[in-house]
Amino acid sequence: MVERGFRAGDRTPDLAVFVQQLGMSRATVRDALGILEAQGFLEAERGVAGGWIVGSLTGERAQAILADYLVVSNLSVTDIYQIRRLLEPDLVAGLAGHLPDEIIDDLEAGLCTDARAASPDAALDRQIGALAFHARLAREARNPLLGVLVACLARALSEKAASEEGDALPWAVFLRKGQDYRRLLIAALREGDAREARRIMLDHLETALHVADGEEAEARPRLIAE
Repeated sequence: MVERGFRAGDRTPDLAVFVQQLGMSRATVRDALGILEAQGFLEAERGVAGGWIVGSLTGERAQAILADYLVVSNLSVTDIYQIRRLLEPDLVAGLAGHLPDEIIDDLEAGLCTDARAASPDAALDRQIGALAFHARLAREARNPLLGVLVACLARALSEKAASEEGDALPWAVFLRKGQDYRRLLIAALREGDAREARRIMLDHLETALHVADGEEAEARPRLIAE
């Protein structure tokens, strides 16, 4: 489809034409088209036997596919945070001086409603809320690919958090540290200070890696608090 220049909304050849052009069995071609449909690249055209419409792989769908991979591949939290450390400082540096005031105000308002966790469930809610903060920044990324990758990592960690049901989150102190980092980051973004925004995010994620490596716990946590 890429080689032939198909674009979203174009109708593909029907199954028989694909079979003839590719020289493969109907079952093989049907299975391949089914995979593309499941991934969002194709949509079955209603009322037309064997026809498909070329779809568009949205950023949200791409995040879901990548997040599913991260979850089923059994990557550790440390593995994920090592990648976040490489990506997110550049992302926030690129946003400094370019985020509209209303978005910065929304991010700041979200911090004001982030009450101190008093129970495992509350800690879990704050964990997911903290990751939503990073996902929101990712949606504003000036580099779309960078944004998709960062949002995917935040989504994967949120899914891990939910699956743990709060039993591995004794991290009230670090939750407060994470909030402090986010406050500093918002100030740097508001001032348009790219260097400071990069430094704050890097410091934040390196602190997270320090915790994930087990240096502040008797056993390595399955999920660290943001």
